Amino acid sequence: MPALDLKPFHIIEWLDAHTTWGPTYRRNAITAIQRAFNWAEELGHITTNPIRKMKKPAAKRREHFITPADWEVIRNHYPEGDPFRELLEFAWESGCRPQEARHIETRHVHLDRGVIAIPPEESKGRKKWRVIRLEGRAAEIAAKRLPRATDKLFVNADGKPWTPYAMNCRFCRLQKTLGVKHFAYAFRHGFANRLLVSGADHLTVAELLGHADGTMLARVYQHLDSSDAHLRKALRRAGGSGDSEVPKS
Repeated sequence: MPALDLKPFHIIEWLDAHTTWGPTYRRNAITAIQRAFNWAEELGHITTNPIRKMKKPAAKRREHFITPADWEVIRNHYPEGDPFRELLEFAWESGCRPQEARHIETRHVHLDRGVIAIPPEESKGRKKWRVIRLEGRAAEIAAKRLPRATDKLFVNADGKPWTPYAMNCRFCRLQKTLGVKHFAYAFRHGFANRLLVSGADHLTVAELLGHADGTMLARVYQHLDSSDAHLRKALRRAGGSGDSEVPKS
């Protein structure tokens, strides 16, 4: 149909035909269509955008995170040296974003400095360097894979770079065994949760995660920790007992 004949109800009918799509997927589908129409309106291909004001469902926040117990089960499911296991190990140990792990190239790896440095033009936000610190097992994996890598640091058994689709297929297969559907970002969430529980402050964790400041950590990741142990630990370090008498009004 002509672009200007498109109405919001057409999109709703299309979405309703896909019964397995959740609110986040439906929201992303609407956004994708609106982006194309916004572009067409900006360049003058259409005079008005018929779906500009179409309402979108709220995205459902993913609160799932990998616990140490989860990780032990997942890791033991794959044999030593499995490319997917090494990718997940690196994510578990470094807290990097899934897309960062997939796109790390040999030129980004600086073992002498113990970092992976991604230039601003290639990093998320494209404003500053993304520095992933290499410690412990993460450093071992990077050092092991670097001599064998020709371009991407992490590749599958066929020597091809990991794609979101390929990773999701591996998680779907894992679900058949474990009965739980994990996803790549849950490893990053687990990393943030472990550090918060250990007593690390939000700004330090935010820096390790590659955030510009601690706002995102406080808004998105803090709810992952089901206890307030790290907050009480901070109070004790500051000299407070945490059970002082509440002032009377």
